Amino acid sequence: MQTITIKDYPLLLDIFNEYWSIKTQEYHLISVTKVIFMYKIINIQEFPTRLSRATLPKQTFTFKGYELPNTMDCTEWGEYKFTSNYLSAIVQKPKSKAYYSVIFKEQIVELKIGEKILFYW
Repeated sequence: MQTITIKDYPLLLDIFNEYWSIKTQEYHLISVTKVIFMYKIINIQEFPTRLSRATLPKQTFTFKGYELPNTMDCTEWGEYKFTSNYLSAIVQKPKSKAYYSVIFKEQIVELKIGEKILFYW
């Protein structure tokens, strides 16, 4: 269970959309029998009334149920910026608020929104 404030709702929505956008097509074929949302309304705020469909990147491969970039060349994943010593890079995921944090020496890639890690390999 997670408790959030209204100001954190957009971030939670972004995380939810990003998580489902990297799941494989096979995962989407599994039938969902029940989804339970529990909430308490504190303030009246306008929220999106309709969510847009998540789009999958064109060139991906499946790894443990996730759609990941199809190449090790992180410069092909989206707009990128290397650190001054070229030991790490930040790559903006196309059509998304998420980005990849790549540390070359440790061979770590993290998919993040802000400072929240959604997935790593």
